[in-house]
Amino acid sequence: MADLDVVDLRTVVLVAETGSFSAAATMLRVAQPSVSARMATLERRLGAPLFVRAARGTSLTPAGEELVRYARRTLALLAEAGQAVRTVEGRQRLGLAAPAGLVSTIVPGVLAAVRGLRVDLRTWDAHSPDVISAILDGQAHVGFITHRAAPAVIDSRHIVRSPVVAVAHKQHPLVRAGRRRGGEPATIAQIARAGPIAVHAFGPTSEEIIADLRAYAPDQDIVHVAPGQVPGELATHLGFVAIGPVCMFASALGTEQLVAFRARIRATRMDVRMVYHSGDRDQPLIRALCAAIPTLRRALQPAGAPTSAAGTTVTRVRTAG
Repeated sequence: MADLDVVDLRTVVLVAETGSFSAAATMLRVAQPSVSARMATLERRLGAPLFVRAARGTSLTPAGEELVRYARRTLALLAEAGQAVRTVEGRQRLGLAAPAGLVSTIVPGVLAAVRGLRVDLRTWDAHSPDVISAILDGQAHVGFITHRAAPAVIDSRHIVRSPVVAVAHKQHPLVRAGRRRGGEPATIAQIARAGPIAVHAFGPTSEEIIADLRAYAPDQDIVHVAPGQVPGELATHLGFVAIGPVCMFASALGTEQLVAFRARIRATRMDVRMVYHSGDRDQPLIRALCAAIPTLRRALQPAGAPTSAAGTTVTRVRTAG
């Protein structure tokens, strides 16, 4: 039988799980023709068709289903072997990947969870698709993502649905005005006219929020930025109002220089999930982190932070006369 490499196995599994060559290519961070060519070469080497291509997506042939069963077992065993070798050496390496705005908030809880397990923790910033790729490649053992898309070989644990809020420096006029109004939420018009605004690029709703603000202040300085910690830094140091999921501001809110204030903006939330390879689910490190989910949830959802609006969702905004 033709030799199979790990990339072949991961690619086959991803195509099977997503039902799409293009979706698998996105997860692998390669061009779609590269995946198609790799799978065509694999079919020739094995002497059997693996996929049935149709307008509604890609499905497996009986031979493909058989290969995917073995591929999943092999990938899980490889992950287990790597963990076993690291453990024999006396210290376990724990690679953690997460979006930049979450790392500083998550790390203290992770360190507390693995205390006593002789762990060398290495962290790096990555967008959610890159977090998944790092786990599939064995570079990371655990990750945090802000979307729900993950192949079946990745276990996903819900951490928090983080509400989108408005934050500003504690001396910002909107914060002081909110205190005078007894906590009455700031309107979208008041936010739009109060000075420069930084909106975290957390998804399509962030663009809708910018459109709402533009309707009242077309010439206002509004920046649409990622990574997630940048809006908070602009609010802390340069007087911006920052809008984004509260989990992205958790560390800055802890300094008491930044304040989340009640605001009538589009009510939406961003999911944060912890992910790891399914073959690692019984490893002591992963079990310890799963047990620490309540602690991580509290860290990402600061006590007393307001919801995105005081019971109000902006669905349509017209320019004020």
